[in-house]
Amino acid sequence: MKLNNPFSDAVSCLDRDVLDHTRQLDRIIGSFRIMIALFIVFVELNLGHTSPRAMVGYTLLFLYSTLWLLMQARYPSPKIGKWGYFHFVVDLLVMGTFTFLKSTLTTSYHDGLYIILVLIYLVRFGKQVAISFAVIVSAIIIYVCLCRHFEHNISLFILLGTMLAVIYFVGNIMDLEKSLREKLRYLSTHDQLTGVYNFRYFQEQLIHELERAHRYQRSLSLVIFDIDDFKKYNDSFVMMQATWCCRQWE
Repeated sequence: MKLNNPFSDAVSCLDRDVLDHTRQLDRIIGSFRIMIALFIVFVELNLGHTSPRAMVGYTLLFLYSTLWLLMQARYPSPKIGKWGYFHFVVDLLVMGTFTFLKSTLTTSYHDGLYIILVLIYLVRFGKQVAISFAVIVSAIIIYVCLCRHFEHNISLFILLGTMLAVIYFVGNIMDLEKSLREKLRYLSTHDQLTGVYNFRYFQEQLIHELERAHRYQRSLSLVIFDIDDFKKYNDSFVMMQATWCCRQWE
């Protein structure tokens, strides 16, 4: 049974906004990963790789690509969780396998998958996770270049530099966007004069607490108080002093 909120349904608490944004982002990433898997299968089939072992590999790759949409989007979390670590490790194993298998080729469409995965982890989990992924992949690339057919793998070094450039530029842009979003969020929930939470934030928290009380069948109390003769204090002293007094109640 859904609680009939006394305020607009468009208003929600901050935590719910973050989770909704994370869930939508995971759905987009999950759908994108499925599209990538289908693209790989399509290309490999057109290249004539139709052996029974290859068909099993295509099936496993497609099933794995659906896990992000099924599990990561089902249990959204702003930080990397157990399913995030699972995809992190498996993606490294898959791309490491591609690197060894394709090390004898001068060019390979698999190289672009490195950039795509770095972008996915950068957008979803931030620069630290993306840098960790890029460092491990770079170690694999360097090992392949130094130990196997170095003369044919200059493109892998170019790929390494491209990954670092992507993390640097896209990561900085995301940091600026995040800072701006947090600033806008602060301005929308705080009074500009006193710096305390405004009525919009009160609405969000009230709806959140009402729904939680309804969900757990608990009572909820709301305390409202007024400062006696505060107008006289405001008239007797300058406005800045009254503003300072209000900030002490934050």
